[in-house]
Amino acid sequence: MFGDCDCNSLFGDCNSLFGDCDCNSLFGDCDCNSLFGDCDCNSLFDDCCEGELRVKQEPGFVAVSREHVTEEDVDIFTKVQELSSQVDGNVSKLFCQNLCLLAKLFLDHKTLYYDVEPFLFYILTKNDEKGCHLVGYFSKEKLCQQKYNVSCIMIMPQYQRQGFGRFLIDFSYLLTRQEGQAGSPEKPLSDLGRLSYLAYWKSVMVEYLYKQPDKHISVKGISRATGMCPHDIAATLQHLCMIDRQDGRSVLTHTRAVLIQAAGYF
Repeated sequence: MFGDCDCNSLFGDCNSLFGDCDCNSLFGDCDCNSLFGDCDCNSLFDDCCEGELRVKQEPGFVAVSREHVTEEDVDIFTKVQELSSQVDGNVSKLFCQNLCLLAKLFLDHKTLYYDVEPFLFYILTKNDEKGCHLVGYFSKEKLCQQKYNVSCIMIMPQYQRQGFGRFLIDFSYLLTRQEGQAGSPEKPLSDLGRLSYLAYWKSVMVEYLYKQPDKHISVKGISRATGMCPHDIAATLQHLCMIDRQDGRSVLTHTRAVLIQAAGYF
């Protein structure tokens, strides 16, 4: 039970979080993101709220640089800033641990939930007169040699299939473009993550190509404009059947009719 929503765990149970106990249900505090059991073991963390941040009090965010982002990016950033918080795992360790433990119930591949210090967490909330309600989040390693722009991403079950996952993915690439780099989600992706990212990459690719029908197009140019890494771009173009071999070279082949047809799938 998280707020007013009763969610079924997909990949874990109370014992996987609490250890050996008799809990049948978990209750989440929407403000401090703490987890409580329904048995005598009471709380997963004692005094969980003491000294920890509460979602609606977290003001942190990075500034937007117009050097690497477009006006559309700034609009997205402004919208995200109204709904989200950036939380540093080194500053609000317990809050981020609770968030990762919660994600463990809904992600089959979630393994990291105690060593949160190297990560930033971008938390999306739905706000009303009762406060801020957790929609989902993604985490990002502060210093990543592989240039991963997402380490873990999760949307609460009651908010899935409403565009929030794509919203967070889009924002992760906005941050990547702001840094002047190309990024990619941490591999390997889960089955659901692979489907979500491939759908996102395809739609971004089709939109980019549709808007530039007469210009010289290269993978490097696409990467600069979208923030996607070249490997993901090449794989996506192959899925769209837009790469052909001519004279021993890989050539991008697309027509406006093909792009319009492909756009109908998104």
